[in-house]
Amino acid sequence: MSRAQMGNVVNTAQGQNATLNQNSNTSFNAAQNDVNSYANEVGAFKAANPYVTGGAAETAENQQLADVAAASGTSAGQALQGAAVRGGENPGAAIAATKDIQTGNERALTGQEAAATERRLAAGTGYGQTVLGATGDVSKMEDTIANQQGSLAAGALSTEERAAAMPSFLDELGQGMIQSGNSFAQGYGQGMGKNA
Repeated sequence: MSRAQMGNVVNTAQGQNATLNQNSNTSFNAAQNDVNSYANEVGAFKAANPYVTGGAAETAENQQLADVAAASGTSAGQALQGAAVRGGENPGAAIAATKDIQTGNERALTGQEAAATERRLAAGTGYGQTVLGATGDVSKMEDTIANQQGSLAAGALSTEERAAAMPSFLDELGQGMIQSGNSFAQGYGQGMGKNA
């Protein structure tokens, strides 16, 4: 390969490296913006945790359990009181039975709320693990982008370096002539020494 051809290879590699550098910077910036958006979404997801004490999950579960307990107590009491009135009995006993049913339902509600809290805490732990995993993904994404950028730049520079290090035809011809001249001079010198 002639020096001119090697120069063309070096110039082409330099041009490609410049283009690659520009494209890489654009891609890097776009990817970095995506990583930042992802990190912001992870933050919003973390902040929206419905499993915290007093959060949406606790409020909805407790309201549902309380409504069920109240509704079942009221309907059972109304049935007893209605039966007492229809049967001509004293409704006072049915009213007392209704209060007893409501008290039992409140006791049951306490256990149900405790079980709901236990489930909610387990769900909150899973939610937290998801947040931690997603937070760790942000740094992995950053590392991946940096490694890709470094690999692309190293590849382009390696091509340029190999082209620059390759000797030209004239370099090889010159080295051959120098070696031939040295060999001729040594042989001529040795021949002269023998003839003297």
